[in-house]
Parts: sequence; structure tokens; C-alpha cells
Amino acid sequence: MSRSSYSNKIQKCFRDKGLTTFNYSKNSTEMFKLLSDHGDINLAIKRAKRLEASYSGQNEFANQNPCTTVYKLVVELFNLENLLKTNDDNVV
Repeated sequence: MSRSSYSNKIQKCFRDKGLTTFNYSKNSTEMFKLLSDHGDINLAIKRAKRLEASYSGQNEFANQNPCTTVYKLVVELFNLENLLKTNDDNVV
């Protein structure tokens, strides 16, 4: 998925969860609370790890689209290091 597709995808996911009036805004101060209440941090981290691994061996980061390593910061901030050690072969 390209970065330009995120807005619509995020809106659809929240609306599917019952937030019918939700409109995505990149710098929303509500986003962390919404994700905490309606998302799954463990699953998000596992998916981010799997996505990053799919680019293994590629050194041109601009071509790793989509990909982010912000999950590593989240892991450290929330002391979730055990998630980095798990095998994620069964992650959807």
C-alpha cells in the first residue's frame, strides 16, 4: 500500500469499528487514544516486524514502501521487548 492510500484505509478501519463520523487527520492529537481503544498494539508490532523483514537485504530505504521502524521506539517506550523475540510466522 502506498503512503497516499493510508488516509482512506485508516478512515475505513475506524468507521468499520463503529466510528462512523471519523475523519483521519495526520497530526491528530486523538490518534494514540483511538488506536489504544480500538487497535491491537501487539499485532501492529508483529506486522511491522514482518513488513520490515520483507525488505531484508535492501539498502535503498526510499524503495521500502511502505515500511517504518517506529515500532522499535514503541517497543522501547512501552517495555515490550518480548515482542521483538517472538516468531511471527502466523501473523495475518
